Amino acid sequence: MKFETLRNGLANFMGGVLPALVTLFTTPFIVNALGDSSYGVLTLITAIVGYFAFLDLNVTAGSVKYVAEHHATGNVPRRNQTLTSGIALYLIIGLAGCGLVLLFTDTLLDRVFAIPANLRSEAGQALTLAAFGFLFGQLQIYLNSVPQSIRRYDQSALLESIFGVITPLATVLTLWLGYGLVEVVAVRVLVSVANNAVLVGVIHRLLPDFVLVKPDRQTLVVLGKFSGFAYLSRLATVAYAQGDKLILGVLTSMSALTHYAVPFMLVNRVFALSYRLGGVLFPVASALAANQEIERLRELYLYAARYVFFINVSLTLMLATLAHEILLYWIGPSLAASGAAVLVLIAFASLIDSLTNAPSLVNDGMGQPHITGSFAVSRAGLGVALTFLLVHELGMIGAAWAQLVTSALMAALFLTYVHGRSVPVSLRDYSRVVVAPSLPILAIAMGMVFTRLGGPPLSMTQTFLVLMSQGLALGVYAMVFIFRRTDRLALLARLRMPRHGV
Repeated sequence: MKFETLRNGLANFMGGVLPALVTLFTTPFIVNALGDSSYGVLTLITAIVGYFAFLDLNVTAGSVKYVAEHHATGNVPRRNQTLTSGIALYLIIGLAGCGLVLLFTDTLLDRVFAIPANLRSEAGQALTLAAFGFLFGQLQIYLNSVPQSIRRYDQSALLESIFGVITPLATVLTLWLGYGLVEVVAVRVLVSVANNAVLVGVIHRLLPDFVLVKPDRQTLVVLGKFSGFAYLSRLATVAYAQGDKLILGVLTSMSALTHYAVPFMLVNRVFALSYRLGGVLFPVASALAANQEIERLRELYLYAARYVFFINVSLTLMLATLAHEILLYWIGPSLAASGAAVLVLIAFASLIDSLTNAPSLVNDGMGQPHITGSFAVSRAGLGVALTFLLVHELGMIGAAWAQLVTSALMAALFLTYVHGRSVPVSLRDYSRVVVAPSLPILAIAMGMVFTRLGGPPLSMTQTFLVLMSQGLALGVYAMVFIFRRTDRLALLARLRMPRHGV
């Protein structure tokens, strides 16, 4: 199970690497081709459509849990009922969200957000198209979770990689051909339609015995009960993830929104890759919990969380210490001057948030989604309120500070509560095994940020050399202080060249 989880984690990780790299490489062209204002409008449209995901009852969470359980125990009829319920619910959610976006398009663009007059017509057409993108996006979210629920992350990751590359490249091609905002949104919707069609084919191949069947009352009740609590997490995540951008769209300019959204997107893309490594814990935890293999779950949890947290600390070190240089050579001097501080604060906030990822997945796998849901709602409420207050007082940088303060407070409370309760590991063991080994690297990162504060930027060559040096030092540190002895020996055995003639 440990090595299967590792394989799935690596497959899930690799499925996000290429799309992330392509997105990072294409973003400068997209930002410059659209301009600060139009890119700000695109960000705002994405946030508006994303906010309508409050309709998403997070049935994917319940579906993944129970499909994993029924597949592991061989209960095909119950598995098929669960899958049918999920498909039907996400079709309804997609249609409802599409209708609401279309209904409120004019109100949002004319009365709520500060859309420049010369972009109003384009923004209206783009948001109308994005409404249909919401429909296909919801179906895509659910269909993509089906291979994951049977622990076939290799299949879902392959499709995510392919279509994750197609989307930014199609956007670049559209802009290169001389088209604008409306055509960019249209192309993205078409890519989503194609993704859904391919997912249907993959699911049919992986589950040839799957047929659409009318779910019974017990299936709906069990799925609805779990997903109802998980919905709190989904609702809160949507509210908080898009709330800062919507608040900036109301209180600041489209240019300021762009200067916040680009560093935020960079950090989010980078940390999403490490989340993909640990995200496979959810179906595994569900399967182990169903078979009462709690000791194996404890070992796997600590094993996975320790390594993922070190990866996140390493990413924070690189992003925070070279924030200005990354934005300078990636986008340009204007965004680097205003966005470097945002990047640093969001990086540390994302690191703190990452501490809650593995506990949340295990907690939900143990069948306690009401706990993560309650904390997520509290976090969203505090975060949105603090963002509104600090943006009003400090502008763009206030949103980044709100992210950091909210993450620190809520992560501390969540970790203290779940360990020893819904997560079968004590907080002391979690701190000792997962957190403590990486603290020296975190201290170095914070020290380097303060040391470089206000200093001149490094040249591109110097930046590259620093990144390489950091990567080498982190690799040595991991081998000595992070890897367990058994894992280190296994890795060295894999790397050792075979001796010919023996």
